[in-house]
Amino acid sequence: MNIVFACVHIQPSSRAVPLGAASVAVNAVKHFPHVVTAAVADCYLSEPLEQQLGKILVGKPDCVGLSIYLWNREVSLAIADGVKKALPACVIMVGGPEPTARPEFYQQENSIDYVFAGGAEEQII
Repeated sequence: MNIVFACVHIQPSSRAVPLGAASVAVNAVKHFPHVVTAAVADCYLSEPLEQQLGKILVGKPDCVGLSIYLWNREVSLAIADGVKKALPACVIMVGGPEPTARPEFYQQENSIDYVFAGGAEEQII
């Protein structure tokens, strides 16, 4: 299974580090080393949606994970929709502060398959 964890940052910066997504990616590969490959795609609010989708879809992932915050919610939902249109069988999972605070909202989104509330490092296993 090829998983891409997409992180939408405010801007390119040395402080734009995808710690949560990278931690989940490492944990998935650690537990399933012969089954799972994982990558992190860094995206930025200033990039066009097509550019963000290009970074995510380049490896034709089986699964895409999105770390959603209040400030990147709209872009992240647009990414989820774009991935589903391009790869309908791709599983979309979301986590982060927004889905933790409002899991019901994200569970109602057609393009989202799984919602992780709280730390996903253990839940994903």
